[in-house]
Amino acid sequence: MKPHSSRSVFGQLLLLWFASLLYGQDLLPRFESFGIEDGLVHAAVQDVLRDSSGFLWFATPGGLQRYLPHSWEVIKARRNVPQGLRTSNILRIIEDRHGAIWASTDHGLMKVDPLTLEYELRPGPDSPLSWLESRSISDMALDSENGLWLGVGGYGLVYYNPVLDDGWAYPLNGTIRGLTPLRERGRVVFILDRGDQGAVYQVIRGMEPPREVLSWGEDRGEPTTLDWRGDRLHVGFSDGLIEYYSRDFTLLGTTALPRKARITDLEVTPQGRIWVGTDKYGGMVVEPQGKVVPIPSGGGEFSISDSVVTRIYRDAEDTLWMATRNNGVSYTSPGMNRVMVLQPENQGVPVSAVHVDVRGILWVGTDGRGLYGYSQDLQQQAYFSPEVLGDSAVLSIDDSESGGLWVGTYLGGLLHLDIDSGRITRYQHNPANPRSIPANFIRDTSYDGQGRLWIASVGAGVFYLPSLLSSEFVRIDGLPLSFVALQGSDAGVYAGGPGTGVYVISSNSNMPTRITGLASLDVWDLALDEQRGLLWVATGLGLEAVTLESSQILQIDLPDALKENELRSVELDGDGGLWLSGLNRLYYYSLETGMLTEFGPESGVRTQGFSMGAGIAGDHAIRAWGGAQGLFFLSPDGMSAVQEDWAGKPAGPRDSVYRDVAVFVNGSRVPILLPQDGRPVVELEQGESSVELQIEGVDYLSRGEQRVHLRMDGVDSGWRSIASGSTVVYSHLRDGRYTLWTHVSPVAGVGPEDFDAAMGVDILVSPPFWASRWFTVVFLIFILSIPVGLVLYRARRLESFNQQLSRRVRERTEELHQSNQDLQRTVQKLRQAQDRIVRTERLGALRSLTSGIAHEMNTPAGVLITAASFLESELEAVQGQFEDNTLSRGALSQFFKAVGDTSNILQRNLVRLGRLIEEFRSVSVTEHLEMAPQRFGVVAVIRRAAQRSGYLSRGFSLDIQMPEALTVVSYETAFEELFRQLFLNTMQHGFISKKAAEGVVTITGFIQEETFFLTYQDNGAGLPPGIRRRVFDPFYTTKRIEGATGLGMYIVFNLVREVLHGDVSCEPGDGFLLQCSFQANQLEPGSSPPVPAAPRPGGPTGEAPAQDTPEAVGDPGEAPAQEAPGEPGDADQAGEPPT
Repeated sequence: MKPHSSRSVFGQLLLLWFASLLYGQDLLPRFESFGIEDGLVHAAVQDVLRDSSGFLWFATPGGLQRYLPHSWEVIKARRNVPQGLRTSNILRIIEDRHGAIWASTDHGLMKVDPLTLEYELRPGPDSPLSWLESRSISDMALDSENGLWLGVGGYGLVYYNPVLDDGWAYPLNGTIRGLTPLRERGRVVFILDRGDQGAVYQVIRGMEPPREVLSWGEDRGEPTTLDWRGDRLHVGFSDGLIEYYSRDFTLLGTTALPRKARITDLEVTPQGRIWVGTDKYGGMVVEPQGKVVPIPSGGGEFSISDSVVTRIYRDAEDTLWMATRNNGVSYTSPGMNRVMVLQPENQGVPVSAVHVDVRGILWVGTDGRGLYGYSQDLQQQAYFSPEVLGDSAVLSIDDSESGGLWVGTYLGGLLHLDIDSGRITRYQHNPANPRSIPANFIRDTSYDGQGRLWIASVGAGVFYLPSLLSSEFVRIDGLPLSFVALQGSDAGVYAGGPGTGVYVISSNSNMPTRITGLASLDVWDLALDEQRGLLWVATGLGLEAVTLESSQILQIDLPDALKENELRSVELDGDGGLWLSGLNRLYYYSLETGMLTEFGPESGVRTQGFSMGAGIAGDHAIRAWGGAQGLFFLSPDGMSAVQEDWAGKPAGPRDSVYRDVAVFVNGSRVPILLPQDGRPVVELEQGESSVELQIEGVDYLSRGEQRVHLRMDGVDSGWRSIASGSTVVYSHLRDGRYTLWTHVSPVAGVGPEDFDAAMGVDILVSPPFWASRWFTVVFLIFILSIPVGLVLYRARRLESFNQQLSRRVRERTEELHQSNQDLQRTVQKLRQAQDRIVRTERLGALRSLTSGIAHEMNTPAGVLITAASFLESELEAVQGQFEDNTLSRGALSQFFKAVGDTSNILQRNLVRLGRLIEEFRSVSVTEHLEMAPQRFGVVAVIRRAAQRSGYLSRGFSLDIQMPEALTVVSYETAFEELFRQLFLNTMQHGFISKKAAEGVVTITGFIQEETFFLTYQDNGAGLPPGIRRRVFDPFYTTKRIEGATGLGMYIVFNLVREVLHGDVSCEPGDGFLLQCSFQANQLEPGSSPPVPAAPRPGGPTGEAPAQDTPEAVGDPGEAPAQEAPGEPGDADQAGEPPT
């Protein structure tokens, strides 16, 4: 690394003595600069910030830059990053109270982690303010509640809550400039420039719209910026500077700038100087006497007077920064010749809570590293990491009645720590449980006189936990949502917060009452003084005292420092005094003597503001306080402060000659501790024997003038003196420990003898790893452990496999059990549904059958009635003629003929009626059941049915394709009736147009797995699809005029389904095709068929019923009309029709 020269890094010294001669002033502080040659990505710097960790941030059109000594990092828009930054033009930067960096751009907001540089775009896509991603945010301010106020171009003012990702907007017609947060009398103030009119607006509180407090006409000029501090308001215009009294906006004075320079920004220092930036003539200084002193040009590479100043910023270390549009950024230390040090590695961790428990242990809560516990000799006793706590930010610590600690966190809720066992009890908000803790943002805790734990939160106000054994929280209604301080007493609880004032909650009624009369509603801390009956209140306007008895404000004559400054914490000690802390000072106020002791930067106090409400813990043994720069202790003499570096030990006060030093060993920076803190250890890589050292004093203002003195024990015989930033190489070092001692002096004339002690770094040189003893031991252990490891691995795999197998078997068993239960329920439901369907079908069939019977019997019955009526009328006519002696022979002959014809009609219809009754009887399947199934030959029964039906006597062919010896055990009568009906159906409908030699019926059958499969097919005309669907319906026929009843195929269907317990279907094919199947053995298991009885004459039933089948070729389900006995196709081949 090359040494940095004054010319290339900082520019030249400005010739301020010329300005001194012209204006009769003391020499102005010199300025030095950062430019493009020093690493800035753009010459235009629009804002500058020094955060609480010491990092420098620069807003440029080329991105957001972070500067560490010798290191630049930049965040900018990049291609192919859809969710990344949309623009590199950074307009404003600010640090919130949690240490996060916020940057405004031409396209919304960006939140940056200052350590990792990871960023996220805000507001989120689900936020009501998501439309900001397309708007330019030209100005930004942070209020006391960590809310962001944004000046949005083309819209107006927007308030954004980063925690809730929500906010509200105020549309305003004009350009917002000079957004400034206020510590009193409101939230934020700004300028609104409407072009023809300018005004100052103020937001008082909450969601109230901005209120105009001051305005100017067009003749006044363009307002550009403002500075509101205390009771003074300075407003910059395009042609000068105006000062007002901020209480009533009385005009105090006007300052005209040379050459009518347009003011771009201004900063008022505590010394009364006003630093002014202009758009053409660089920076200027307005002295308290009113004289304007331009900052003269120094020539060379950098000149403030030639720059367009875009931003003036004074950091907490009183360094003044000027950002320019064309010459980078410059800085100085106005009012004091103090060197500014940037060394983030040595800065303390932000401390957010400090507490000394009943055991005398100092507990330190941090914003980022969890919770530490220290004994009175400052030795670390306990540590709870963020992973253990569930949150990295600890906001409050308090003793519990059980001897543990109550810890409030930022988002992790409330924790109870049992110090002895290390057990942690967590209370976190659960939206599903209304009795859970109402919020996770916990700021303070305190017990009341009844032993109840009261909690102050942000987001849910105040609530309490009845006891440690309870988990149900009780919320107090009627309170604001945000509180940061609590103090419990026997009478009740006192709660305070910024913007809410102080409330007292009665222990008996839990009713809140607000205390009126406070000078400021911004309450940061409370201290209960029961000895004096007072409540001490730390507010944004100093210290207040409230009487416990009447809750009235007590007027006390306090020092001015406690009446004018914002106080963030107050603690009552055992010596009768109050410890108070402001934003950059510590106070001790003796209540006995009224004496006030202040501790500021001159005593080592460096707080830079408090991170999320820091606390003070004070007693006789330990007095400590925390802030954004870490933990501080009060030294034994009570006049100086000692900062805790969080390396496990406290750091001592800095030497007045000593300068912070940066040591780089082989390119990596080593943190340097003070002599009493020990030495850091740097261990080189295995086998590495060379060390490249670069040592530099970390000093903004005189980096090039410093000298570095070093000595390596065991190598150097004396001290070396080199320029700051030079490189020294030690090579061929042997194995062992070497100590590097180094000093840094601010000028070349100061040598090592001017220092009492040196800072040291231990460097360890180790042999190559393969040559070390530990490697040999580890290698042997490794070799020996391989077989053992394999055995253990296999055993673990086997055990794991067994466990998985057992789990799977158990799960599968449970699944099968559940499936079985579901299946049983399904089967039961199906059975119930089947029963309902069967009942419905039976009722439907009964209705259809009844209707068919009535229809068929209606015709012959009607004929009989008509014939009987005719006979009766004829008989009456003949009888009348006979009685009148008018009966002639011809009339009597005609009467006899009519009687004979009518008798024939009566006889034919009675015969037809008898045949219908017989057919209806054959529908009942019980007529065809024997006492029990019996074995019979299938082929013999088929032939007998063909003979009795008249099929063979008509000369038709029969092709039976099954063995003669094929037998089944079933109901023989039903089997024979089945085929008789099929043969009758074929003759009636299938073979009407065929000659006897052409008609063939083919029957096939076989037994498979106890089931008899049968196929009946003729070569007739076949069935159309529409008729095939209704072939088994009762009384369905197309030949009713020929006497068919439509019961034949219905009888076949009932025989197969009800008697033979099988299935039957009519299939498409050549001719008529019927398929059926039923059990080949219908006996119960273990029984034997009875011996078949000899058939009786006339058929198996002793009768020869002639049934007309409903099956038809072309018209199914019909039976042939009654034919004369003995004719082919007659259903009764052997006897007369039944009467």
